Amino acid sequence: MEISPKQEDFERDHDEGLARFRRRRRKYCYCGQWIKKVREGNIASMKYPSVTEILSPYADFSHVPADVLAAAALRGTGAHEACAGYALDLWSSVSDELRGYFDSYRAWFDRYVVKVLAVEKELVHKRWGYIGHADLVARVSGYKTEPVIGVIDIKTPLTQKKTWRLQISAYVEAEQQERKEKVYGGDLQLRKDGGLPKMTWVEDQSQAFAAFTGALSAHNYIKENEGK
Repeated sequence: MEISPKQEDFERDHDEGLARFRRRRRKYCYCGQWIKKVREGNIASMKYPSVTEILSPYADFSHVPADVLAAAALRGTGAHEACAGYALDLWSSVSDELRGYFDSYRAWFDRYVVKVLAVEKELVHKRWGYIGHADLVARVSGYKTEPVIGVIDIKTPLTQKKTWRLQISAYVEAEQQERKEKVYGGDLQLRKDGGLPKMTWVEDQSQAFAAFTGALSAHNYIKENEGK
């Protein structure tokens, strides 16, 4: 089938825009592994477990069909990439399936984000020995009297999961190492219909992180005693 000049222009713009996004993302995410290699050595060689790995025993998806899980993973990845592009002020194409989630994020972002500090930032807590991945670190209004530094985790599921607070508390503690100002964290549940998403801040940071470190200790103990 012959492609029209207009379609060729669209596809070229799409490819160039996506390439710019990926280049800018690598450059902007200053805590990415390529920078950590210079500052702290190769993260992979540290063999720190990820927050997701640590909490995986407490997230049971055995009752969810494999095809549903796969579709949800694709949806989540696409939504995160589109949101990251918007936070970086980069052009990004959005499919009809993801349009509502993207519009939901944009509505929240435009209303509450005062300043973007990092996008898709890799976090390393060297004292506790774990790594995490923050979707957005930004100065955010609407929570306290003055805008706060917030570690925002983007979510597409409709219902909150029991491990989310533990996950975000771990991200907050890792980010707090780099900052004198108090850091807060929360999950942002995007809406498929494009409406304003639900922002839920972690109000029990100390308790949530204590629970996370308990899970981390259990994870490390099991790993150290495998095969014994």
